Amino acid sequence: STRDMGTFLMMSNEEQRKTQLCMMALVLSFYVTVLPISNNFGVLALYWQAQWQKGTSVSGLIMAAGELGGLLALQILANKRVFNLRILRPFRKPMNLIMATLAASFAVALVTVPVFFLSALGSIGVHIVNVLLHSFCSECAAAWSPHDVYAFWIG
Repeated sequence: STRDMGTFLMMSNEEQRKTQLCMMALVLSFYVTVLPISNNFGVLALYWQAQWQKGTSVSGLIMAAGELGGLLALQILANKRVFNLRILRPFRKPMNLIMATLAASFAVALVTVPVFFLSALGSIGVHIVNVLLHSFCSECAAAWSPHDVYAFWIG
């Protein structure tokens, strides 16, 4: 853990360079991964009205279901038994962030499928994956950033 290491200034030049590259990639990830959810928040109600003739109560319910689904997914993944499953070991940080980004792309594509149930599933999926993306980004930041520069990168 970076909490056990010294400060950024105590690192060698090579360690500082690696830390800066990791953190720049992570900040970029924060910006890139916000695109699907921004789009969903911005146009979901309009899309569901135009495509499926459903009002804001349906699109709001879809968003809420996705956010709750994301919370549930995080709770399940935080369970010690689930976290330590052999099958999930390859998907720990930073792979969890990469896989969640791929899942977000799939969910966005699913939103546009002209099948009501699949479009709803994609819309919910965007919100679930959004919760995971932000959690995984924060987890990587806490692990990679020395405590003395954490606020600079995340603040």
